[in-house]
Amino acid sequence: MYRTRTGPRESLPIQPGQQPGTKGGITKTLKPAHHHIIAAVFSLQLAIQAEPTQLPDQVKRPPMVDATSQEQAIEKGKPVTAVQDTPVFYGDVEKIFRAHCTDCHQSGGYAPFSVVPYENARRHARMIAEVVDERRMPPWSASPAYGHFANDPSLATADIERIKQWVATGTPAGEVAKALPPVPPRPQWDIGKPDVVYETEPADIAAEGQMPYRYVRIPTHLTEDRWVDATQIISTSPQVVHHVLIFIEDNAPAPAGAVRPWTPDSDQGGGLNGSFATTMAAGRGLIYPPGRAKLLPAGATIVMQIHYTPDGTPHQSKTMLGLHFAKQPPTEPVDSRSLANVTFMIPPGDPAHVVTSTKVLLRDATLFSLRPHMHLRGKSFRYIAEFPDGSQEVLLDVPKWDFEWQVEYVLAKPRFLPKGTRLRAIATYDNSKANENNPDPTKSVFFGLQSTEEMMIGYFEVMWHDEPKSASIDLPAQAPKL
Repeated sequence: MYRTRTGPRESLPIQPGQQPGTKGGITKTLKPAHHHIIAAVFSLQLAIQAEPTQLPDQVKRPPMVDATSQEQAIEKGKPVTAVQDTPVFYGDVEKIFRAHCTDCHQSGGYAPFSVVPYENARRHARMIAEVVDERRMPPWSASPAYGHFANDPSLATADIERIKQWVATGTPAGEVAKALPPVPPRPQWDIGKPDVVYETEPADIAAEGQMPYRYVRIPTHLTEDRWVDATQIISTSPQVVHHVLIFIEDNAPAPAGAVRPWTPDSDQGGGLNGSFATTMAAGRGLIYPPGRAKLLPAGATIVMQIHYTPDGTPHQSKTMLGLHFAKQPPTEPVDSRSLANVTFMIPPGDPAHVVTSTKVLLRDATLFSLRPHMHLRGKSFRYIAEFPDGSQEVLLDVPKWDFEWQVEYVLAKPRFLPKGTRLRAIATYDNSKANENNPDPTKSVFFGLQSTEEMMIGYFEVMWHDEPKSASIDLPAQAPKL
């Protein structure tokens, strides 16, 4: 499941047009490439399961996961299989794998091996038992003590014990007649046929070395505002695409009569203030729940930020962005924002340096999702809502940060945040020798684009409620009261 890759591991830039500096690459044993977008196959892909506030008619399009998994209607945290005396693969352990694993672990999938059919699972059985027992798989870092999330892929304890028992008893196959239907092949577009596709010219990717971020600007030529309820980014060479971020440049005046939802003024640029779309594992798509969509303004320009990581073979790589337009304006217009701090300094050897960022919401808002972002010295991350009545709530706690598995945490039930709520992000960093991922514990660390530097960004997606126009206020960073 692990492989060694040589090369840089950068993250988001400050401005879409900014070209990052270059630094020497590092060699490290990684989980599968595209580390922070892999987990999105469990997160953004399944965001459609989140509970919307209102439910207009759903736009019909192909399912994101295989129909068998959907028909099982598995309740979060409940075991998939019924209890039998001795676990077997067909119709038993196979159901667990299909419900939790085969989005990635299937033939031709993103993961390095498939857990179906039986022979594949049998060959990897000991490793499977180990990683599920240690809860390394499926990847999920949120503490179960706080919040409920629609995209939580965690296995129920009973299912973990079922897998371990199956391995301990010799991986019996059971009756082939009880096998589930094969996983159907994926279409090119998970979101159905896009209404529009924006694509880049091919880029030559060298076999080795470090490549600067590539920025491609594509005018939309839209004459009216459009609402996007599904996005997908695919590449002709996904094995060398670390990530793609989509930004929107909106310099054109609004069309006459256009009605747009209020959003705060952008106090930070580029990836520090959210993005319009992002890549997910193996190019999978994002479909918002019914009634939810993002605005693509008339006259806007699409800005693609593409990060390539050479894999030892030259490639020609083309990137495509597919968009599906909602049939009507949404009842829940989505806005991507962030809590960010760019002024910190992490001292050498500090095992628990705290960096915070706070905003006061001057409008009522409904919170849909949260996505922490740090680099190699990240240790933990927490979001807290401090309400006007003096009460507070931990919205998300990631007690053990994993740089290789960065997840969008989609709330199972959207959370109302009243006007005056202080939204806080608290990040902790380990710059000591005890951090095995630390590039250099003897150096002071500042904000920067490279993975050997650090970032502190707490993304969140919300809907702003109607009120007289106002904006969020950034407060000075404060040491948390832990």
